[in-house]
Amino acid sequence: MKIIQKEKCGAEIASAGELFLAKKAGFKGEDIVFAGPGKKEKEIEEAIKKNIFSINAESLTELKRINLISKKLKKKTRVALRINPISNSQNSALLKMGKRETQFGIPEKVLFEQKFIKEISSLKYINIEGVHFFSGTQILCVKEILDNFRYAIYLAKKLSQFFPINFIDFGGGFGVPYD
Repeated sequence: MKIIQKEKCGAEIASAGELFLAKKAGFKGEDIVFAGPGKKEKEIEEAIKKNIFSINAESLTELKRINLISKKLKKKTRVALRINPISNSQNSALLKMGKRETQFGIPEKVLFEQKFIKEISSLKYINIEGVHFFSGTQILCVKEILDNFRYAIYLAKKLSQFFPINFIDFGGGFGVPYD
């Protein structure tokens, strides 16, 4: 982690333990993103206290939890919406994340519903500033990766009609040809 930090890369964490290790390795709060499902309230609170760059929210329920914790701490929190896209290119993905209902991310079909936009706009202690995409794992096809990036940019632009989208977290999925 220290090598990665020295190369000016950021850290994506999925727990308070990983937050502790990232800080110990020298990552600044603004270089850390908290991603993944199953975030505990204490972990969200610790991440907010450490002024991390963003929390990637998986659902409306998680957005509301982040908002309540932020209100308790009297802090605004930068949030990215993890989007589960309807259309993405992931034919070669080992584990496919889009095109179906999962516990991972906000379904694209819900994302632009007026009710959803209105509800998250009412959460005063969070700032929706980014989007997070994770289409699948071990994608080795460059065309598929680029198609996923293009679709992510398209959805981010569309969402920017409602929120000031300042960043896109393309997530993982980049394949490593181990053989």
